[in-house]
Amino acid sequence: MHRAATFLIGIATSLGVGQAQAGAWPRGEGNHFVSSAVYLHQGKDSDWTSLTYFHEYGLTPDLTIGADIGGAISDVGKAVLFLAYPLPPMFGLNIGGQIGIGTVDRQPVLRPGISFGRGSEKPSGWIVTDAVLEYFIDDQTYDWKVDTTFGLNVTEGLKLYGQIQSGQIYGDLPYARLEGSAAVRLRPGLDLDLGASSGLYNSDDLRLKIGIWRSFLRFHRAFDRA
Repeated sequence: MHRAATFLIGIATSLGVGQAQAGAWPRGEGNHFVSSAVYLHQGKDSDWTSLTYFHEYGLTPDLTIGADIGGAISDVGKAVLFLAYPLPPMFGLNIGGQIGIGTVDRQPVLRPGISFGRGSEKPSGWIVTDAVLEYFIDDQTYDWKVDTTFGLNVTEGLKLYGQIQSGQIYGDLPYARLEGSAAVRLRPGLDLDLGASSGLYNSDDLRLKIGIWRSFLRFHRAFDRA
């Protein structure tokens, strides 16, 4: 566990105002965001640990490229490169599309996705839904997931957010989880992300998360989703 935590801090601090994954909001030209986390899983039959690494870079004001490495929808290893782009807003919602390509469990996959959300000023916060499909090219099968996040900017240095996580692995029953997290500002540009989730249906009994958010911006941008 100590080695895993050291690894997380090392890769995060090497890059250089903490933000969550952009989703429906473009990252912004020249801006980077990195999140990395250790997950401790407690299942009915066994316990295990997994690592994740996520990196976004604003290629242009509208286009974001990135890498998503770690546990896939099926909890096996994945490595996906993706391009995210804005779509026309509807019903007051920001909307973003995504297309990715990579491997899941060493099998080639295409990963389309869509995100939609909005921010609020009073209270200061945001809500966003991210939907992703992992299409296995060789097998012509797919896994999917839909995560809805509710976030609240409590203070400048504390953000609370909850997630309803759902999805389905091909050939298995759908799953559902409920997760609560807190992002605590350690110093400008570095946040500690702590969370726990409980399985609601066909999922792990318990997951604990210890993560780091790290970003550096070409132009200053507040975290608020307004």
